[in-house]
Amino acid sequence: MPQESFHLNHKENLQVKENYGTGFGPISQQTTAVVVPPPIVLLGPDNTVTTCPFCKASVKTEVRHTVTSRTHVTAILCTLACCCCCIPYCMESTKNSDHYCPSCQKYLGTYKK
Repeated sequence: MPQESFHLNHKENLQVKENYGTGFGPISQQTTAVVVPPPIVLLGPDNTVTTCPFCKASVKTEVRHTVTSRTHVTAILCTLACCCCCIPYCMESTKNSDHYCPSCQKYLGTYKK
């Protein structure tokens, strides 16, 4: 019956599992690495200081506001109430805030309203 032993490989900081058979040395080695995800940054309606997961730079996000169905519904309600449907398209409070990295221009996330 094979015996198992565990030891810590200090070079790679990984746990190594060795299976020993009938006394002829290790049969096989299995290496397990634990990946820790980066902390989640909560994005708000304004620029946020964060670390870009793509270029690893510490940046203040670039915000681009996008029109959503909420913007269109608000425009319809404004048309019915005061005949001025363009107001919601000029307001940032009725739009989503898309965050981008100013260094690599990658999309980082959206703050939905």
